[in-house]
Amino acid sequence: MARGPVFMLFGLGVLACASAHAADLGGYAPPPPPTYIDARPALMWTGLYVGLNAGYSFSRDSTGEGSSFPYNGVAPERLHSGASGFTGGGQIGYNYQMGRFVVGIEADFNYVDLSRTKTSLSGAVTEDISGNFIGTVRPRVGVAFGPALLYATGGLAYGSVDTTITGNTANTLSASSTGMRVGWAAGAGTEYALNRNLSLRLEYLHTDLGRADLSGVALDTNTYAWHDHLTDNVVRLGVNFRF
Repeated sequence: MARGPVFMLFGLGVLACASAHAADLGGYAPPPPPTYIDARPALMWTGLYVGLNAGYSFSRDSTGEGSSFPYNGVAPERLHSGASGFTGGGQIGYNYQMGRFVVGIEADFNYVDLSRTKTSLSGAVTEDISGNFIGTVRPRVGVAFGPALLYATGGLAYGSVDTTITGNTANTLSASSTGMRVGWAAGAGTEYALNRNLSLRLEYLHTDLGRADLSGVALDTNTYAWHDHLTDNVVRLGVNFRF
């Protein structure tokens, strides 16, 4: 029996079966291209940012007399006054994220109305305070929870404040302190990222501009002195654009 034709027929049958099976599978399909996976975190706080803020300010001033002999001739007096209203300004800063921890530094400059007039209880002196801005430079330390950031902050504060005390008696007097005051600021806040570039925040900041010393020589040739201490509390909303 000739085996050549048999093997030929067997081979043709195998090829036919393979072709039919391939046709059933729709032909050879190449593997899909590799999918790019972004290994970066969903949000990175690292980078430079600038922003604007607006809120409510409440400042308090306390002035005490430090004269050897009280100006009113009875007892040293203290003056307490407050001022409140709108505050607004801008900020610039830089953050660096390490895992969930975020560190950075921020500088801000804000309009705030610090002006007020107060007369002592006896009526012997009147104090006039004027000032319209406060600036700060502060480190920030925070913890990120996804798009949310909780942080604490504290650092240097400064502001231009002019203070004048005027005598209201026949023993005329004028004592003043003008120029820049330097102190400290501390607070905390929360920031929420809407996307990689835009975020909103809520912040509380306490500012202490330190103590200013005032003294003046009255008509009776005696020198009278006062110590003035000014603080400010701010609650504000802000928006930041991150680069």
